[in-house]
Amino acid sequence: MYSYLRGLFLSKKEVASEVIIPKPWDADRQSIYQFLNSFPREKGKPLPDEAGILPDEAIVHAKSGNGMRWASGAMDGAFGHHAGSAPDQSNVDAIYNALHSATLNPSAANIKTLYILIADDNVLNIADALLSQICVKKSLPLIKLQTLTLWLARESPDRGAVKLAVALLGMFSSAADIDLLMTLGLHEEFTLFAAVALGNALEESEAEAAWWELAKCVDGWGRIHLVERLAQTKCTGIQNWLLREGYANSVMHEYLAYDCAVGGNLEAALGIENIDDALLLGAGDIIQALINGGPAQDMTDYEGGAAVIQLYLGHLQRSRIRSVEPILAAQAVIFFIEQPREWEVLEAYGWKNSARQRIVDSAKEILKEKHWALMVQDQLQAEDSVSFWSAARAAEVLGDDPWEQRFCHQQNGRSEQWYDLMRTDDANRVQRVIDLAVKQLDLEKIATGPAAELGLGPDYRCHTALDFILQSLDRFPGLGWGLIDAGLRSPVTRNRNMALRALAGWGQANWPANTKQVLEAARSKEPESRVKENIENVLAGREMA
Repeated sequence: MYSYLRGLFLSKKEVASEVIIPKPWDADRQSIYQFLNSFPREKGKPLPDEAGILPDEAIVHAKSGNGMRWASGAMDGAFGHHAGSAPDQSNVDAIYNALHSATLNPSAANIKTLYILIADDNVLNIADALLSQICVKKSLPLIKLQTLTLWLARESPDRGAVKLAVALLGMFSSAADIDLLMTLGLHEEFTLFAAVALGNALEESEAEAAWWELAKCVDGWGRIHLVERLAQTKCTGIQNWLLREGYANSVMHEYLAYDCAVGGNLEAALGIENIDDALLLGAGDIIQALINGGPAQDMTDYEGGAAVIQLYLGHLQRSRIRSVEPILAAQAVIFFIEQPREWEVLEAYGWKNSARQRIVDSAKEILKEKHWALMVQDQLQAEDSVSFWSAARAAEVLGDDPWEQRFCHQQNGRSEQWYDLMRTDDANRVQRVIDLAVKQLDLEKIATGPAAELGLGPDYRCHTALDFILQSLDRFPGLGWGLIDAGLRSPVTRNRNMALRALAGWGQANWPANTKQVLEAARSKEPESRVKENIENVLAGREMA
């Protein structure tokens, strides 16, 4: 992104000097870099879980004002992919002027002025414009700028200042800077900025190697940013990794499926007669993600899609892989082809009617093979949530009902199964789910009073579980009043609306005796005008807004 800056200002022999710069923050605040650098680093290994919460987390959370906690790197990732906007030029100018003053004269006043402007976490929107301005004006004393930048990166206790420092470090390329970038890049809050800086500071092959090293250590938004860059590689080793591991991330496989299929040359990889199980599993995951579609290019954009699926199914017919994942991939292929689409347009990518029929026939034949059912029953005994989830989905594809196994998993606390447990028309099953929810969910913690909270993140696990149950209770009049009552008094707006929707679905004839009084009390305390309107509609027997 900033490649035009590489080598423009500094020769590699010039090194930033050590100077004492006054800190404009409280003395007891911990540097983010020092916090991360305190954890042992092992090549190819992620940071430990305890490194996930940065020292400024409480301040960032308090500033959000809505009770919402972003996962590491999620805010920059989401806004960078979906909600980009032009930077406020007056803000860019103010930061440039403050940076200019602080570089020339790092006095307490100048450093404080700069830090106030950059401590807030809004760097993504201004970084490009600021670096461009530095490049165009060429008025900053560069050795002093490097000194200030390194100081900010190493000493700042606020993530916004660290991100800006990392972005600026892309103009320099000393070995010490690279090591610092790699340390910060291990945390997904900074991976994007480290990736860009490394791309600016290093030659192409060196940058690729650094990106790959980091990509193996992160699995969220950081991996997405890195793999999007690695997908341009010509390195066979990286291409192989993209198809077997690189696509996998904890946000959505759909973000990377297309990039990895194209960048990893999936069609050529599957064109080999004998492939390893890791490639077979990776190809199945990539195919499913391409079919799911969503935030990035998908199967309808993929020129090699039809050929890849035919090759994949051919390998699957010859394989006896010990995994249920191919069941899900084969079912996804059938779903994709049996849905109405603009097939005339897609014929250019190999989706002719005869090819589609061959693919569907092959996928259905694969699902008829008897060994799958035995494998599913075996994997339904898995205690880890990921293996169990796949097995339960696969069981449904094969026509079995894994409801009892799901209930057992939820009952034993192995994984959250509320949503799938409520996918039933059996009132007896629903009553069992309700009874279990009363035992497992802290309803008093949920029913703390109405507010305007979004209810996202791990702190709201119980509220989210309640959502999954409430959203289906409208089909079961009279069941789950205790959960509805708790939902009406939840601080999470979504809980209250779903509780109201359940009561509306019941009809007033099925309400408990004191329901109207409960709703009238809720209306008097409701802070959200739209929810209050919904309460009034439910009381009057009208449809909810």
